[in-house]
This record gives sequence, C-alpha cells and structure tokens, in this order.
Amino acid sequence: MRRKIFIWLGIILVLGLLILSYFIFGSYSDGVRNGHVVKISHKGMLFKTYEGELNLDCSRVGNNPTPWSFSVPDKVVAKQIEASSLENSCVNLYYKEKYYTFSWLGDTKYHVYKIEKVNVPMPHYGN
Repeated sequence: MRRKIFIWLGIILVLGLLILSYFIFGSYSDGVRNGHVVKISHKGMLFKTYEGELNLDCSRVGNNPTPWSFSVPDKVVAKQIEASSLENSCVNLYYKEKYYTFSWLGDTKYHVYKIEKVNVPMPHYGN
C-alpha cells in the first residue's frame, strides 16, 4: 500500500515539474514588431539582462509613436539591436512572449531573438 502511494506521489511530482518547466521556458505567443529602437541597456543588480524599448513607427512621419518594452536574452542579438539604434534604422524585432517574467530572464515577457533591418521609403512631401 505504501509503495503505491510513493509511486503516485512520484508521478504527480514529475508531472508538476514538467508543467512548471513549460511555464518557465515555454512561449505564450510569438510575433514581430517593427519600429525604431530608442533604448537598449544592460542592467540589473544580481542578474544582468539586456532591456530595450522600440517606438512602433517606421514611417518617420508620426508625432506620437507607441513605445514597446522588450528583453534580449542573447548578447549577440543585443549588440545588433544596439548598432541599429545608433544608426536610427527601422527594424523588425522577432520575439517570443513568455507566460511570466523571471528576474534572471529579463524584465519583460517579450524576449527578442532576431532582428532584421527594414528599408522604409522616405515620405514624399509636396507635388
């Protein structure tokens, strides 16, 4: 009888750990957002993470772009984002949205894993 109880407790424990690890490492959604990177920084007291902000406006005409905050777990991608910020390039940022935020993974639920520059035609004014 005790053996069956220990077996069931072990099974429940393993299933619980699997479900927990899915919520820690799994993604809720993924997608792409484009705009101009206005900030990227490496910050944190105990766990250093790359955090950034993107203005969601590639037209360069809008007066009030919407800011979007994101985290970057990969140092190489963070350096690419930093370079595009210095160039004031319009970029597509590919991200995975996590279920929860954890301090060692970043401040936001949005984890950027890829960047690509976008060629945006300059607006034409007048005739």
